[in-house]
Amino acid sequence: ILTFVDKILFESGKSDIQPGGQAVLRNVATILTRHTDRMIQIAGHTDTVGKTDANKALSMNRAQALGRWLRKRGLSIPIFYEGFGEESPKVARADETEEPQNRRAQYILSIGPPKVTDAPWEPKWQKL
Repeated sequence: ILTFVDKILFESGKSDIQPGGQAVLRNVATILTRHTDRMIQIAGHTDTVGKTDANKALSMNRAQALGRWLRKRGLSIPIFYEGFGEESPKVARADETEEPQNRRAQYILSIGPPKVTDAPWEPKWQKL
């Protein structure tokens, strides 16, 4: 069973979780603490503004920030994260184009590793 959510957006060039995202995550954290037999995978993404390598690092920071936020709120299940940079956009845009919907983090609650079918490469999930 997988639960896929895509509601945590970020400001351009930043990995701080915005107040609107924190409100969503407070509810998520409450629900997730009841599922001790699950794991969560977090995928970070960016828009196409900036260099590809910098966006890869930024997307990792976003995924890790979300995981740390959940851990601080009492989530004890295993947390894994990966950064996809600008290479898995939600909305296709030309290079160097801002797109708020692409500056996001997705999280997947599962009983085993997720099967990501739209990734540009095989994810290498890192444990938080």
